[in-house]
Amino acid sequence: MKFEYILENAGWAVATLEEGEQKATMAVSYLHDTLEQLTNATNRLLDGTAKNTSVIFMDEPGEHEMVLTNIGNGMLDIQVKWFNDWASWGMYAEDKFTIVCSATCPLLKFAKKVKLILEHIYITYGVKGYKEKWTAHEFPYEQYMNLLRLVKRAERLY
Repeated sequence: MKFEYILENAGWAVATLEEGEQKATMAVSYLHDTLEQLTNATNRLLDGTAKNTSVIFMDEPGEHEMVLTNIGNGMLDIQVKWFNDWASWGMYAEDKFTIVCSATCPLLKFAKKVKLILEHIYITYGVKGYKEKWTAHEFPYEQYMNLLRLVKRAERLY
């Protein structure tokens, strides 16, 4: 499983999830704080406060929703749904979607990928540079620090 999140022009990023022949390429608009939501979702899965959570990757128009489910034994199920408009804002029916990618991987492996994404953004842009590039949202620094702690704890457990 491959997962990337790359900042592009001001207010835009691209996230990609690949599993075998399946690939979801998700445009990410500044209209939604996807990076913070991704970090929070990963943290909740790692600390056990959530078994099921999701992350919105808002395009203009449409959106992807990445549904993350802890299926036990340290494994994570990932489903990426595509909506033709913003279901998260109530502008499109929540039951009208297409699953564009499915994957299963160890939760710790996914969490480490998210950690590397945040680490790369933090080292490359810093907090100030991220805000300049992303415009509407701050770099999720506190959530990132929490993720670092949770990943270290999980590494000791597994």
